[in-house]
Amino acid sequence: MAKKAVKEIQFLSIYTAISFVALLLMYLFPTAMICSIMSFVVGFSAAGGVMQLALTVMSSFFPKGKGTITGIFYTAGSIASFTIPLFTGMMSTNLANIWLFDIIIAALGFIVTTIITIRYYHLFKHSDAQTNEEVQEGAA
Repeated sequence: MAKKAVKEIQFLSIYTAISFVALLLMYLFPTAMICSIMSFVVGFSAAGGVMQLALTVMSSFFPKGKGTITGIFYTAGSIASFTIPLFTGMMSTNLANIWLFDIIIAALGFIVTTIITIRYYHLFKHSDAQTNEEVQEGAA
């Protein structure tokens, strides 16, 4: 059994933090240059596979219900894809409010992913140590 050097969980908080900082910079310094650069950063960090990473982490929490978890996960994403434009449409009289709303969502995402990361390491710390011992015994 090969040991992973980097786990998916390590990227979740990092990517959401990068998205939060990039959105905050666009809000605080709304110049064409900053917005162009930070748009790329947000696209890379938020849309660059974070949902797939999160689904992988969720399936490690619930290994016996992977199909159910996948259904719940993508249903929640679909609900968000429908409702977020409704909320931002109501805020469209002031675009700064939409940016602020997006920053709040990114901050909440960072907080939640940090909590999930802490919980992941709390739950799987023992099993990771046990796996490492099995790998070392198999190599001997």
